[in-house]
Parts: sequence; structure tokens; C-alpha cells
Amino acid sequence: MFNSFESDRAIIHNYNYLYEALFSNFKNNTNDVLEVGTYKGVSLKSWKAYFTKSKIYGINFDQDTVFEEDRIKTMIADQNKLESLSNVNTQWGKKYDIVIDDGWHQP
Repeated sequence: MFNSFESDRAIIHNYNYLYEALFSNFKNNTNDVLEVGTYKGVSLKSWKAYFTKSKIYGINFDQDTVFEEDRIKTMIADQNKLESLSNVNTQWGKKYDIVIDDGWHQP
């Protein structure tokens, strides 16, 4: 799935094995998924294919990552700024079933 969208999640990082172990039980009964750190958006398209009934949301601090398509919404947000994250909550008003953090890459 990640390979078909040319995401580095499987090709470089092998996260696909971890994701399958973590998410396989939720695959068909998850409504809202948020990914922090979307880069070019290819992972969002992968999540859309994996979580077939879910709406997929993505945030990133880069304008080039903003797009919308069926079941995917994105916006600019900086996970290191509470005001920015608060804006995400105000705009989307969702209680996410799953949050995938692939943003800052720092502890």
C-alpha cells in the first residue's frame, strides 16, 4: 500500500509492519484519523486506502502539503505551537480515533 503511493514509510523505514500490528483491529471501524507530518501527502492517500471507511486528516507546517480530495482534508499547522494546534481543533472539531505522529522527529 505505501509502496503503491511511493511513501517512504515502507520503502525506507519499514513502518508498514508496525502499523499493521497496531491498526489491523481498527481497520474497518475507525471514523477519523489524523496524521501529524504529512510531507507530500502520499501517506494520507495510503491511510485512505487502508482505513476504507475513515475520513483522513493531515497537518503539516508546509504550504505545499495542503490539498483536499474525497475523504482527505489537510491544513497548515505547527505541532510545536499550541495556538496552531488549537486552530486545528477549532476548524475541524473532531475527536480522532487514531493520531499518527510523524512530524517533528524529536523526542
